Amino acid sequence: TAVHGVSPNGRYAVGSDRDYSQMSFLWDRETGQFTLITGSLGDCSNALAVNDDGTVVGYFDYDNNGEVSEGQTAYSIPGVWKDGTWTALELETPMTLGTYNGEANTISADGRVITGYINGRYYIKNENGVIIGESAKLRPAVWIDGVLQPMEDLPSTDEMGQGMYSVSASADGKVMAGLYDHPSGSRAPVCW
Repeated sequence: TAVHGVSPNGRYAVGSDRDYSQMSFLWDRETGQFTLITGSLGDCSNALAVNDDGTVVGYFDYDNNGEVSEGQTAYSIPGVWKDGTWTALELETPMTLGTYNGEANTISADGRVITGYINGRYYIKNENGVIIGESAKLRPAVWIDGVLQPMEDLPSTDEMGQGMYSVSASADGKVMAGLYDHPSGSRAPVCW
């Protein structure tokens, strides 16, 4: 069990117990109360950040409108939790069953800006730089007022392994930091 985030005003903290229960929690310093974060398939989630009004972001197990039953492999997707309900954040590529489809790991104090990473479209280019196909790999993501923002100038798919992960960001989402996965499997720190 670990705490992953504290609200900017210091009132709330969020965390999870991914090793044993697969559940997340919200702690309110004013009341001293813990609330289990429910509303996902089997109540499985990972709460990573919280804003000043107790809105939580992270990722959760999703049943895709009843396609998956409890106990089966779920879709793991980035989302926002408030008042017992998870809301999925917009993705760029179709979600994949049993695959990590991304996470939301920061939220601004007012909740307008959320950052994280998702599977994104990368282009496959020939030796002349002409696009001959595309593939999905992880890329940084910014949602403003719930809308996924475009990401330009992504490297060619052959220039990386699994992709690029954003794990931290400025409050306005304009500066992000994380890691870059090289084709060799080694990783490097990166800022965008």
